[in-house]
Amino acid sequence: MCLPARGMPPDWEQASSQSNLLYSEDDRQIDKTLRATVGNGYLSFVVGSNTMYAAGVFNGAAPAVSEELLRDDGTSMRARLPSYTSISLDETEFSVYATGLDLVNGTYTRRSISNDNMTQIEQKWYCSQNKMHVCVLELSAISSVNQQLNLVEGSGDDSSDLLIDNKNTEDGEFTVLTGSTIAEEFDGSGTIPISIAYSTFNSSVSLKAGIPSTFYTIVAVRTGGDCNYNSSDNSCQNCADYVSQLSALSLSDAKEALESLEGGTFFEDHVSTFADLFESGIEIAGRQDVARAVNSSIYYLLSAIRADTFYSLSPGGLASNSYNGHTFWDCETWMLPPLILLRPDVAKSALIYRYNRLDGAKMKAKSYDPPYEGSMFPWESASTGEEVTPSWAATGAREQHISADIGLAVAQYFYATSDVQFMEEAGLEMMEDIASFWLSRVEFDDDNAAHIVDVIPPDEYVDHATDSVYTNAAVAQFFYAAQDVFEQIRGEEAPSAWKEVAEGLVLPFDDQNKIYLEHADYKGEQIKQADVVLLDYPLGVEMEDEVKKNNLEYYANVTDPGGPAMTWGMHSLGYLGLEMWEEASANFNRSFANTANSPYLIWQETPTGGATNFLTGAGGFLQGVLNGYGGVRIGKDGMHLYPKLIDGSEGLVFRSLHFVGCKIDVKVGTDEVTVGLVEGCDVDLNIGIGGGEAFVGDVIFATPLAGKILISRA
Repeated sequence: MCLPARGMPPDWEQASSQSNLLYSEDDRQIDKTLRATVGNGYLSFVVGSNTMYAAGVFNGAAPAVSEELLRDDGTSMRARLPSYTSISLDETEFSVYATGLDLVNGTYTRRSISNDNMTQIEQKWYCSQNKMHVCVLELSAISSVNQQLNLVEGSGDDSSDLLIDNKNTEDGEFTVLTGSTIAEEFDGSGTIPISIAYSTFNSSVSLKAGIPSTFYTIVAVRTGGDCNYNSSDNSCQNCADYVSQLSALSLSDAKEALESLEGGTFFEDHVSTFADLFESGIEIAGRQDVARAVNSSIYYLLSAIRADTFYSLSPGGLASNSYNGHTFWDCETWMLPPLILLRPDVAKSALIYRYNRLDGAKMKAKSYDPPYEGSMFPWESASTGEEVTPSWAATGAREQHISADIGLAVAQYFYATSDVQFMEEAGLEMMEDIASFWLSRVEFDDDNAAHIVDVIPPDEYVDHATDSVYTNAAVAQFFYAAQDVFEQIRGEEAPSAWKEVAEGLVLPFDDQNKIYLEHADYKGEQIKQADVVLLDYPLGVEMEDEVKKNNLEYYANVTDPGGPAMTWGMHSLGYLGLEMWEEASANFNRSFANTANSPYLIWQETPTGGATNFLTGAGGFLQGVLNGYGGVRIGKDGMHLYPKLIDGSEGLVFRSLHFVGCKIDVKVGTDEVTVGLVEGCDVDLNIGIGGGEAFVGDVIFATPLAGKILISRA
């Protein structure tokens, strides 16, 4: 048997050159939290870890909320499931010589060779994209001699998050666990039923000389959460019946997967379906570092959420328990904007998650003294949609801008998709409930100026702030958007109070330095992260260029350099709007530097660590590409584009951007920008500088552009 050449395997080179595969010779020596993850939006895990997570499966109680403090200790967290595909080779007998994460095919591969050079092994881990309940390890071997291959099982101890009622072995082939999470989130909310079917582990398998062999380890997971909240799964018509059949369903999933694997179609179906997720994407010529960061960021987002299950995104994705797996403003403000353009069906599922938990938001509003009206979304949300922020964090009581952020995300989704059905069934109700909350929350003074007191802004180094400029601006922009959406959907005038609040909210401003103040009492203290700079983008507050520049320079100097990753992408966006190219490029390069510690570009929250698999950073970085260098803005008048090349690149392509049901290609070169329809669409579009020209075929603009390109409905 020939020894494999050192370095990247030849059959991986093309995918790597296209920035679709990330390679490491042997990644087992790096920090375990920075290793590759695989997932399908329902199940996910870090390769080699003893833990798997399932979307929506949380264990533990959550604290109650009062106006003053959070009381009792919150322990709500993702429930750990043992990772039964965590099977490795005996390291005394084998050496790893190549590992690779195929981003487009959603597969991690590890290749090893025995110390006597007689046996080569390929292990391939993936969670099926089209059979979402199933994850697989395929082990393929070829040996020059007859031998027994020794395997090491690494699923770890039974999970302390699960109460197992039954454990049965079926025909010696699969073991089936049935039980539930141990603790309910709130009294009466119930624990989550779960069943796991997995291949019974064999510590030794036989290899025959010269005959290729393949062995499969399968894990299938079903939970009671599958049937909640209007699931699209047809088997969930009756939730009680569904739960009673969990063990039969998980076993059936496992057996069907094995049959399909042995028939040769299972992996091919997964690859085809996962690759479809990348129909829309971003291509960068001449900057492979950026191209790899872009593709990996999209991969990690799409590994953590699905269009057909109504869960949401957490700052640490689905492969980790960072931030206990809870959902924050990170989803709507940082992760959804690129998904709305690339995968609006996936973005919609995250908004449905919020809609399905309106009751929890209503309960939070009523928990204050005096109670508020409408829906006040929790700072941290898990199973029920009630507040699950741990008791030591005051953010649960006072970081309230999230209730504007969610409303703005609903408006963005509507402007980008024209999904009237969603707005009529869910979106407008959410916006009206959020409006009711803010109307009861805002206070007017004797001069008819509107204020919001006692909040925490995005800069969480501050507490008990009055007139957080981001909070006030987000609420104002929400009311303007809500007024427009309401009038489009209902065909009648929106409540006049919405406009009154929007126009009355105070945005603290320093007339001497010509900067917006972070809050009314701000005196130049160090801040944690992007805050005031968000007024320009994403909020779109009108201001003079001088003020934009002053905000960027002032707050860059007082921002903690150890703060979270998404800050510098927003600074890059600001400088791009001012055509300060050098400053924009420096901040853009800084915006994805937190991926540098992993060969698989795993995002870290801060330059020195923090939460891993930090999808908030990934989302902010992708906005730096799409909304920064692409200049994309979505508004009530259409899609604006003002693209320019990333410093050092030779070309930029936005592939199949979604807009009002159409798919649009944008190709940016050194001398021209080409905009064209990927295929026909059901609506007529206009395109031009400021709009107006009929959109029939490709439209070519010379660069530099004379103004912003506008694509709008005819």
